This record gives sequence, C-alpha cells and structure tokens, in this order.
Amino acid sequence: MARDIVTTTGDNLLAAHLESRENSLDLLRLISASLVIVGHSYAIVGSGIDPMVKWNGSVYSGLFALHVFFFISGLLVTNSFLRQPDIVRWLFARVLRIFPALCVCLIVTVFVFGLLASTLQPGEYLSNPQTWDYFRGNLFLLNTRFFLPGVFTGSVQKAMNGPLWSLYLEVRLYACAAVLLWMLRGRPRQWLTAALGAVAVAGMLVPRPWLFVLGATDMHMTCSVLFLLGALCALWSDKVLISTVWLAVIFLAATSYVRTPAFAPLFLIFTGYFVLCFGFSKFLSAIHLPGDYSYGVYIYGWPAQQLMAKCFPHWSAPWNAVSAFAVALGMAAISWHVVEKRSLAQKARLDFLRHNKGAVAVAVGCAATMLIATGWGGPGQANRPGPVEGERPVFPLGTIKAFGPTEVVAGQPFNVQPGGQSAMWLALSSPANAKSSIVFRDVKLKTAVSGNILTAIVPDELFAQPGDAYFYVLDETFSPASRTSGPRMTVRSPAQVR
Repeated sequence: MARDIVTTTGDNLLAAHLESRENSLDLLRLISASLVIVGHSYAIVGSGIDPMVKWNGSVYSGLFALHVFFFISGLLVTNSFLRQPDIVRWLFARVLRIFPALCVCLIVTVFVFGLLASTLQPGEYLSNPQTWDYFRGNLFLLNTRFFLPGVFTGSVQKAMNGPLWSLYLEVRLYACAAVLLWMLRGRPRQWLTAALGAVAVAGMLVPRPWLFVLGATDMHMTCSVLFLLGALCALWSDKVLISTVWLAVIFLAATSYVRTPAFAPLFLIFTGYFVLCFGFSKFLSAIHLPGDYSYGVYIYGWPAQQLMAKCFPHWSAPWNAVSAFAVALGMAAISWHVVEKRSLAQKARLDFLRHNKGAVAVAVGCAATMLIATGWGGPGQANRPGPVEGERPVFPLGTIKAFGPTEVVAGQPFNVQPGGQSAMWLALSSPANAKSSIVFRDVKLKTAVSGNILTAIVPDELFAQPGDAYFYVLDETFSPASRTSGPRMTVRSPAQVR
C-alpha cells in the first residue's frame, strides 16, 4: 500500500496531479464554504427556496458544498498517509488543522457573540451550565451542542453554530481512517479497499446508533460516502482518469434522472468527479489565494448569518448570505494568519516522534478510543443512557426545552426543506428514543431523531388554518406509550401580519 507501488502513466491521471501538488483545491474549498452560507441563508431567514433545490428537488447548495468538502478531505488525508505512512505525524496534523481554530471560534462565539446576543444578564449567561456544556462538548467534538442560553431565542433558527456537527462526523471518519491505514500498512491496497467497502456496507446495514461511524442521518451517510470515495481515489490514483468529457457524461446521466431515486447516487459520483476535474484544473491552479480561508468561512459563516438575521430581520436570504460572507471572510482571514497558519507550522516539531513506538501506540490507541466513544459505541459519553433493555439503549423521555418556528403564517411554508416541504424541530432535555415522534395537531408526523433533536415534515394542511397548534413528543418504546406536555405554535392569519 506504500506510495512506491503507484506508477504514474500520464498527466491526465490523478496520481500525476497529486505528485505535483499544483491544484486549485483551496479555491474550490473557499467557493464551497460560500455555498454553505448560501444554502443556510434560506433556512435562517425563514423564506425562499434554494436555487439548487428548485432544479433537482433534493440536494441544496449547502449539501453539495459539504459533499465537496468531505470528498476533498478523504482524498487528501489518505494521500497524505500514502506519501508518508507515519501515523503519529498524520494524526497530529489532523489535530493541528481542526482544533486550534475551532477553540478560538468557540471562544469568540460563546464569550463574545453569545454574550452580546443573549437575553440573559452577563452573570446569568456565564454561570448557566448550558453555556459551559456547549463550549466543552463542541471543543472536543464528542457531543455536538447547538444552543446557548437566551441566544437567538426569537430567531427562526435557534442554533449558535449549526455546521459544527460536520466536524464531529469528520473527526470520526479521521479516527476510522487512522485505524484502518495503520492496521493495513504495507498490505496490498486491495485489502484497504475491501476494509473501506466493509465500513460503508456496515454503516448502511447495521442498526444505528451501534455503528455510528457514518453518522445518524442520511445527510451523514452521504457525506461519509463521499469521504470514502475520496479515500479510494487516492488509493487508486494511478488508475483514476481526469477528463472533462467524462465529467460531462456523468452530469448528463445525473440530470437525466432528476427528481427520481437514481439521481442521488449519480449526483454523488458527479460531485466526486467534479472535484477531481476542477480541483486539479491547470487554469484554476494558476489562481493563488493569500491563504486557505475556507475553514474559517465555514465555522464563522452560520454565527455571522444569525447575527445578520438578528440585526436585519427583514433582509432577504441573498442579502443575508452576502453580508454574512463578508463578515465570515474577515474572521477567516484573521483565523488563518493568526491561528491556523501558525498551528500548522508546528508539524515540523513532531519529527522526533516518528520512530517512537510508544508514541505510535498512544496515537493509534487514542484514535481507536475516539472511534469507540463517538463511533461504534453510539453517541458520546455525555449523551449515553443509563438503563439498557436488551441491546438497545433506552432513554427516559425528557421535556421540550426549545422548538421552532414559534410562529408561522397560515398557508405559508416555513423552514423550507430541499423537497419544498415545511419542517419543524424541537429539542428535548435528554436524548430521544428511536421510536419517538412529533404529534402535531393530533397527527403523528414522520420524525427524524438525532440525539435530543427531533425534526419532522409538517404537511401543508396542518397549518392551513390560523390558531394555536398544540404538539407533543410521543415515545412508543414501551407500552403504554409516554408523551411530553404540549406547547403550542402560533399559526397567524395572513391579515395579522400585514
């Protein structure tokens, strides 16, 4: 599996581009980070439909951008190990790339943005356990936290920094890759190919949350698949042909099946090949950026959008996206030059660990522990339940702590999803069981459960009439079923908002 078994046979093969290191991946990542902001803007302002969704009906621009990120990540981290199979250096490089900038971002968002935006007094905010739970949970990426006390409670979206969940998923995938790459080092690459395929198949077949490596939702799964595809492209780079003709063929095949079940897998393949063609374009490679600002734009984008929506609530989604991008780009430039660039420079100090077997054992052990804690072992320790019935964890039904939206207009869509449907969300005080559902106006909705967050599509007929719309969470894990108390969503008539 070492790099010397890979032979470059032409300039149009991926291997040649990876060896030259001349690429436009930084530019592609920056464009993708900006697309994430565009995709989130419609959900944050609560109106409009993403242009990409209008075209294909399922994949919105932010999700496409996220797929690009995960494919690039799988490609580059795998290629990095193949070039220099030093697991300690590889793991520490991943740590230096993610955590220093994340730590600074959390300090800024929690203790500056959050403190200014919270409805609580500074003393109340800083002494609230939820504030510190948010900081700790997101800092170590063991349990993603979304809400801060009193922050954005009157906004359409309540989360302080929604995209952080993807870092949680990416760290799990790094840990999985570290274990497989180290265990199968020196073996024929067919072994690693089979191992990656086994992880993908197991992730789709094994009931969750017991195999949490690939995530808990379909969005997690597709991002993980792109990461694995990127890893396989790096592994077989001497066989991967980069051709815009093939890109056009794949795109035409995908567009031929728009709004059908076949579109999703075809578009995933197109996304990966799109990265190869544009990420290694000779023309775009001539564009040199002053730094890799994509990570900063990504982690500061959502908070900037929330602040723009709070300060300028009547702005449309495009205005929200443009203004937030300007703010996020400024924060990203500072993050790169002050934090990220300096952190990455510390990799040179890790050379002394290269031949230290004890350090290797500790590094692999840490990766395996993280994989167990946040992956195969289910949700992280802070969300782990006490009682267990058979092989499934059982959570006591909590109370509804937050929900959104709190007000809607009769007959007007809200929280519009990629398919054009309206959706609501709620947060419980404790994790929910898989058999939990939202019951809205006495109708049980098809509900997705992820930790203590429940989301559901709300049919149009359920908010067609104005009035108080009561809802609750129904848990059918046991018989008889249990339920929470029922808060209400206000459905106003169009005349009331004119």
